[in-house]
Amino acid sequence: MLGLEDSLKSFKPPKDDSVYHGGPVPDIPPSMYVHLLPADEGAPTPVYFFARQDPSAPLDLHEVQDAIRVIKSGTKRALAAGPDGVEWKGFSYMVFVLEDANQELKPGGGVTFEHGTPKTNHTFFKGQDFGTFGPFSAVACINFRLDENGQPLGYKREQYRWRAHHHASGHPIRIMTHTDSGTNTGP
Repeated sequence: MLGLEDSLKSFKPPKDDSVYHGGPVPDIPPSMYVHLLPADEGAPTPVYFFARQDPSAPLDLHEVQDAIRVIKSGTKRALAAGPDGVEWKGFSYMVFVLEDANQELKPGGGVTFEHGTPKTNHTFFKGQDFGTFGPFSAVACINFRLDENGQPLGYKREQYRWRAHHHASGHPIRIMTHTDSGTNTGP
């Protein structure tokens, strides 16, 4: 099997903003960034970093729920009050959690990423929906840390704009978004 660096060098990312594509390798990230989306689109979106308990296992709903419990208990401090102040470092899961009993993240399209021109996603892949549980809904993807040419990012920096798409239950036509940005930075 190819190593991560070799696989990344040969990977050609798709030309759109979706996270629902296979990535370059089946490796599993050792950490995750949890973005807690408020019900109010104008409110800050705190971001939390977690080292995963079992980095050999794929991310599952129980791990996402455990992270939410820790965040809600107040024992975990946010990296920043909003993603504009966050630098995503390292191969990691990106988890987006909407806390609103009346809305849910849009299945199959809960989060999209854009980078520069032509506004495509070239590093966030293997999207998965976790559905609705209690007042929460969640989606996740993996940040493979690739540059716009599909090569390992290394010590470069790239700015991304992401959007979380959600709708009020029973009103799927009214799509609302949270639009924020983050920066992929060197190791």
